[in-house]
Amino acid sequence: KIVSRVLALVPEGRRVFLQMTVQENLEMGSYTQPGSGISADLELGYDLFPRLRERRKQVAGTLSGGEQQMLAMGRALMSHPKLLMLDEPSMGLAPILVEQIFSITQSLYTEMSHPDDDASNDHSAIFRLLTDLGRTLVNADRASFWKWDKRSHELWTTAAVGTGRITIPEGTGLVGKALAEKRTIVTNDPYNHPDFNSDVDKKTGYVTKSILVMPISDCKGEFIGAYQAINKLDNDGKFDVQADTKRLSLAAFICGITLESETFLDDSQHDKLTELKNRMGFYNDYNKNYVKILTDPEAVRCVSLFICDIDFFKKVNDTYGYN
Repeated sequence: KIVSRVLALVPEGRRVFLQMTVQENLEMGSYTQPGSGISADLELGYDLFPRLRERRKQVAGTLSGGEQQMLAMGRALMSHPKLLMLDEPSMGLAPILVEQIFSITQSLYTEMSHPDDDASNDHSAIFRLLTDLGRTLVNADRASFWKWDKRSHELWTTAAVGTGRITIPEGTGLVGKALAEKRTIVTNDPYNHPDFNSDVDKKTGYVTKSILVMPISDCKGEFIGAYQAINKLDNDGKFDVQADTKRLSLAAFICGITLESETFLDDSQHDKLTELKNRMGFYNDYNKNYVKILTDPEAVRCVSLFICDIDFFKKVNDTYGYN
């Protein structure tokens, strides 16, 4: 009677029928609905949870905890509820994982609200925290956030977890491929992927077993960077392009906003025609790098600054005319 009054419950601990298949579990959720609409409801459920479509003939007891949670929600939705109650929906996540996520987001809030007085304005601390958040969300061993420097035609890591800064030519590697094709790329066999660059593994001895690369765009839809996660720690070590992309999207979205802000700042400090630092760039470098040197009484150093008039550049004169 309760279900027929359009109220459904996703119980604590999922409570799926372990000996029945995924599709049979979903069909059990539709027992109050007319038989003619069950097929359409199943398709809707599979559209909401594509993973269940792949597992529709699999016995529910063999699913992972996250997959069982999807199944419990899909089963509840089969009854067309107007009110859906979820009892302990985060139970599918390990408590330590939930705590890590909250800890990182708290650090993000602190960093953005009360930045260190000595912190530079390049957002590096925020990028490191966001990269660690993404790594935690998809449960990967390592992660890196890549910036596409279109001025130098390079891709480089603005934040990396588990490795140092790496610079590669634009259009190369899996990061370059994801940006060029404007799509998320997943490989669970990187050594047999034609775009995988194994140089870092050879230098460090690290073994890459799976990779997810998600391109990131600005508010105008132009791609400006990419997020890369390496070596999935669960799900048999394999990334899932749909499930893990969804998990990563929050961190990637905030990373995109932060990177767009940094790119805007960098562009404002360069002359668009010559690509040389302008007055804003000079003031930024002076305040960030040279003031400490010039005002440190214990380390007196001589500093030379060369400033020239851009009118002497042929490109400027050819564009704007000779003065």
